[in-house]
Amino acid sequence: MNVFKLGIVLIVIVSSLFGNTLKIGVLPTMDALKIISLNQPLKQFLETELNEKVEIYTSNGYDKFFEDTKNGQFDIVVTAPHFGVLHLQNGFIPILKYSTHLKPIFEVLKNIPIKTIKD
Repeated sequence: MNVFKLGIVLIVIVSSLFGNTLKIGVLPTMDALKIISLNQPLKQFLETELNEKVEIYTSNGYDKFFEDTKNGQFDIVVTAPHFGVLHLQNGFIPILKYSTHLKPIFEVLKNIPIKTIKD
């Protein structure tokens, strides 16, 4: 069984504990409407696979997201790995991670004389 299928199985088990609506909280990395829009394919896929209503939520900032998570507003959270450790303290367990390679971007203020990495 691949990791994705195992993740779906675990989501089914978890969702069965929370009634008719699975609430997924997404880390607020951009405008709330954009987050909800970008996650529509996930929502539709899970609704089809689980035969259950799925709602996508986010919060107004990181602090509020952590507060909402701690207070049980979400059944599942989609978060950054370094923030996931904080959610462990609130009773969440990692059930799935998708592989993606993040490439850091180094930026400087435009009025600073550094223009290349050699500077």
